[in-house]
Amino acid sequence: MDLEDEELFMFNLILILRNRNLPEDENQGRPFPLVDIEWWWRLGDPMFKTHFRMSRITYETLVVVVGRHMRETNRLDYPGMYVDKSLMMTLWILATPDSFRSVGVNFGLAKGSVHNQFKTIIAVLQEISGRYIRWPSNQEMASIARNFETKYGYPSVVGCVDGCHIYI
Repeated sequence: MDLEDEELFMFNLILILRNRNLPEDENQGRPFPLVDIEWWWRLGDPMFKTHFRMSRITYETLVVVVGRHMRETNRLDYPGMYVDKSLMMTLWILATPDSFRSVGVNFGLAKGSVHNQFKTIIAVLQEISGRYIRWPSNQEMASIARNFETKYGYPSVVGCVDGCHIYI
């Protein structure tokens, strides 16, 4: 797929995700009513980032990357699974202490469906992680460690997670 095809696919995927209309009887047989996630889309970046731990632009890019991988691995045919909603639920679970049941209530799905979609999205993220996550080379680690020590006074540090400081 060349760059023009990829851009067209990304544009069409975002349009489909934003403009999807579900039939009125879509909720039959479900334990919870369908939740309109459009209000999540309308959240401004600071509020969106508070709930999902990433900017909307990063989220939309991730929807395209995950959606493309799911299409390439024939995972887009699961009934009732939409990439944007499944990714939102997964990010919510990873960003909060909420249970599958409470996330299901928030997103209008049974806890089993939330769990299955969570497992699928996590598997996809794991499969594509090698494209985006890599350990620094020895030269890069030495440079990072020097910068950490110069800037913060901590020797031999090559990374940190979260940035929260908890007093002990």
